[in-house]
Amino acid sequence: MDINTGHLVSPEKFKEMMENFTEYEKEALKDYQPVPKELEPAAKKKLASKDEAYVSLTSGGKLSRWAAKQRKAKRKAAKQSRKKNR
Repeated sequence: MDINTGHLVSPEKFKEMMENFTEYEKEALKDYQPVPKELEPAAKKKLASKDEAYVSLTSGGKLSRWAAKQRKAKRKAAKQSRKKNR
């Protein structure tokens, strides 16, 4: 799942994307993170046997809360890195 856009893809679709994308396009895939084991049922329900779906980032559901935590951790790590490099 792309934590910034809410784009959820199946593992098969992600492998296909990795194989078919150019190096420049693969740079956009860096924001995709695997969904934790405890959230896989929610992800499968959202996908509903499709290859991809979009998760609302403001709904307050399990997947959107997880993505928000990931974004917050990423911002915190960037802030600490900037502070360290001063």
